[in-house]
Amino acid sequence: MDNSLSTRIKNEEHDGTMPNVARNPSVEGTSSTSASVTVRIPTPDEPATIIVTLSDLRLVVSSPSGLETQTFEVQSACIRLASPKWAALVDLPATSIVQGKRSIEIEEEHADVIEAVLCACHLQHVDSQIGLENFESLVKVAQVCNRHEVTAALRPYIREWVHAWLPTLHKPSYEMWLLVAYVFGYRDVFQCASEHVALNMSLSDEGYNVAHNEATFSLEVLPRPILDNLVRIRTAHITDTLSACYGFVDTLLDSSFSICSRKCRSMALGSFSIGLTDNGLWPERARPDDVKMSVNHFRATLLQIEIIKQQDLCPAIRCEELTIHFDLPTIERDSELETHFKTLQYQLQSPELLAWEHVAISELGYLPRDFYQLDSDSIDDTDYDEDETDPSEPEEEFTDYEGDVSE
Repeated sequence: MDNSLSTRIKNEEHDGTMPNVARNPSVEGTSSTSASVTVRIPTPDEPATIIVTLSDLRLVVSSPSGLETQTFEVQSACIRLASPKWAALVDLPATSIVQGKRSIEIEEEHADVIEAVLCACHLQHVDSQIGLENFESLVKVAQVCNRHEVTAALRPYIREWVHAWLPTLHKPSYEMWLLVAYVFGYRDVFQCASEHVALNMSLSDEGYNVAHNEATFSLEVLPRPILDNLVRIRTAHITDTLSACYGFVDTLLDSSFSICSRKCRSMALGSFSIGLTDNGLWPERARPDDVKMSVNHFRATLLQIEIIKQQDLCPAIRCEELTIHFDLPTIERDSELETHFKTLQYQLQSPELLAWEHVAISELGYLPRDFYQLDSDSIDDTDYDEDETDPSEPEEEFTDYEGDVSE
């Protein structure tokens, strides 16, 4: 195996963003192990699923345990177009011939999704229900597309699959919308889901998790760019909340503060300081890394602190303004994610999926088809819009007549 390719595959496996993806047989009918890949050679008697009759390549899909395999007979040219990773395997020197055909192997637990990808890139029928059975099936398709870079092969089906589950956006236990939107290139949905998850994500010894979900977000679950983006958004909100919190304290400590009386200000400062102390935020000022609870929980906790004021005896009419306020921070878009979505948009050429559509679908009674504009070319349809030009009529001829109109 080429050293650069071997190193790249090994690094991708190590960082947790994807499982083993490359398998290339070295000795027919045996198994061998190298520093970066584990090879299991299919036997010639192993049954194969024929994707195309005139095949010149056998693609072997083995489970992570290595106990189950499924073989597909395919065309190497279609495999090259389906995935750059598969193209790299096809380009390696042939080291195994099974039943007169070259054989390459990949590791994937969802062989049914791989079969759908192979059918799509060979222009065969694809089971359209593979991404509609449940939300987990859509996540499964996204995981396979991310691991093997085969999103473009399923382009004709992606929007239909994704739009069907859009009403579940922001619902508990649907945090994997992050992966779905990231892999399929829906930037607006991804940003909306990221903001929602980041505000409800807490930090524990095991990693980041959501209160109503026992799953822990890690590199084994989400690619690094997604997890880094969540941490970045969460940190920005925590930093802004701490700034508002301690900014309120500094305001009360300021001798030039003249909204209300000194006595009223002292009572507010004392009661608020006690509340901060009870939550481990005073007298030492906390840093964003010290806050383990979610952003929403953290803000709710601070707002529950009772700020005692002597409003009846205070001559100032603005005494009620002694409250803490939280503003939404301005969060810049991540440049790496922007590049990712622009690249996908160019490759897939699919219309953007907007996050607000899930509200209309789930609360206003719309259906997914209501968001599509389909032009009718039949006069029998109620939505037929008659044009000035009718293809059934001959073209109108215009001549330049220079004579007398009255003739």
